[in-house]
This record gives sequence, structure tokens and C-alpha cells, in this order.
Amino acid sequence: MTGNVKAAMSRALLDHGRAGRFAFPPPIGSLLDVDLEDGVALRVHLDGSVPPEWSSGRTPVLGPGVVPEPGVLSRCPYVYRVRCENNGASRRVWIGTQILAHPTEWVPLTDCSWTDDGLITPAATDVLRHRPSTTGPAPADEAHHPGALPESVTRFIRGLEAAQRTGTVEHVRRLCAGSEAFLESLNPAARAEAEQALNEARSWRAGHEDYQQRVFADLEKAVSEKRAWDVRSQLQMATALTRRGASASEQRVLTAARPRLPPPARPPPRRRLGPDRTPPTPGAAPQEPPQTEADTQTEADAQATAGAEGAEERAEHRPA
Repeated sequence: MTGNVKAAMSRALLDHGRAGRFAFPPPIGSLLDVDLEDGVALRVHLDGSVPPEWSSGRTPVLGPGVVPEPGVLSRCPYVYRVRCENNGASRRVWIGTQILAHPTEWVPLTDCSWTDDGLITPAATDVLRHRPSTTGPAPADEAHHPGALPESVTRFIRGLEAAQRTGTVEHVRRLCAGSEAFLESLNPAARAEAEQALNEARSWRAGHEDYQQRVFADLEKAVSEKRAWDVRSQLQMATALTRRGASASEQRVLTAARPRLPPPARPPPRRRLGPDRTPPTPGAAPQEPPQTEADTQTEADAQATAGAEGAEERAEHRPA
């Protein structure tokens, strides 16, 4: 698959008057690095052998079954994905744009553009067009002024923010559900800060819940239809989303899915050697097969026959 992606990207770059260098880091077949002449760099992950690095300077492009770690879709406006599909005798490369709480939008690589920032899809163009001018959320100490708040409120706000960074809906849900008694104990100013943090967490949870529900619905459908390979890819994603806790219904789906995983690939059977044979040592002379009792008897008979013939020949030439 790396060869198909490399060839398609090379053609796409040439169509836009660009050039790129390609490399295949180890493990071979898992990664493809693309370096453009202006310093833009991509790393295509065809499988999950090497975890994506989101701060390495290379834009990750994730292949089938590669699950973004929790929290990535909250921090990044979108994540690129790649897949290959048969198109007659050739393979066509498609690029997906994965956005939080939205289905992945797929387009052929030929429909994508190459700008000064690198690869750009139509969906990514729309996201960037409507994105706020701010580059990211304000730091926690600037947004909530923890130095002016009671320590318990500061811990509460930071706990909510940490739960959102891990990307686990159930953890955030539990923190929000158990906050009422804590809010009742606060003075109005501190309560206003805590409620603001709660509202942000609930908004985050609403977006993530919708996405997570679709992941589990797809997993449950794959289990019911006995599509083992789809079960494996969906189960990886569902497990990552619930690593800090799952609801009872989600746990039932996970439990039902695990027995449906495809069996691991079996190694080819080893060639069995005979009881009296051992593998040859490299560089050694070939071994003669061991003699059996019948071989020994045949050799003895041949020697006796040769001896008798020799005696007769000597008798014929003896002088009278």
C-alpha cells in the first residue's frame, strides 16, 4: 500500500507543479515520509506499528484501523486519513478528513490541493474558513485566574480540563454529575468560575457523546452482522474512547465484540525432518545417508562376487 500512496502523491504533486522527496522509515510497509521543497512534511501511517506524533513537525495521515489517541480530535481542527480502493486494474487513493462529532469526509487524492501549508482537502478548507481567529483556548491560569480562587475550585477546574484532554466521555460525565454538592458549598464568585468550567465541559461532552455513540453503534452492527475485520477496527477505536471508563451499555457492546475478533494469523507449518536426519550446516559437505542392514548386506555380496571373479581371472592366466 505504501507504494500505491507514494505513486499517487508523486503524481498529485507534479500536477500542482510541486516536487517531493519520499522515504520509507522502518518498519518497512508501515510508514511513508513526504518532504516538500519548502519544508512542509507529512508522515503516512499505514498501520498502528508506530504511534503518530502530533508535535514532531510532520502532519500525520492515518491509515485504516489507526485510531487517534484520546483528545487529539479536541485539540486539532481535523485529522487526515488515507485508504486505497480498487479501480479496475489499479488502486485509487482517497483522503479523509476526520472532524470531531462529524463523519469522515472522503475525496479522491486528485480532488485535493497542495498549498504552502501542504495537503488540503475541501473539508479542511471549510473548517479553516469558519475557524475563529484565535489559535487555541486561553491557558487555564489566564482563563480562570486560579490564584484568586480557593484551592478546591482550582483543583476542580483543572480536573475537568485534564479529563477533557484525555478524551474520555464517561470520566467527564462522572465529574459533571457529582458536582452539585460541591457547587452548593462555594461563594458566588467561586461558584461562577466553577459553573463556567462545567458548562465548557458539558459542551465538550455533548460533541464527544454523539461521536462516541456512532462508534459504538457501528461496532454493535458489525458484531450482529458477524463482520470480524470491521469488528476489530471498530473495537480498537471504542476501547480507546473508553479507556478511562465505559457506561453499562458500552461495556455490554465491548463484551459482545471481543469474541467476534478474527483469529490471529497462523504461521506456516514447519517442514518435518525424518528421525535420523538433521538440517545441513551451512558450508559443510553433504552428509551421506545412513546405511541400512540391507545396504550393508548388498555391499558384502558385491565384494564377494568381485573377489570370486578376480580369482577365476587369475586362474585362467596361470601357466600350466
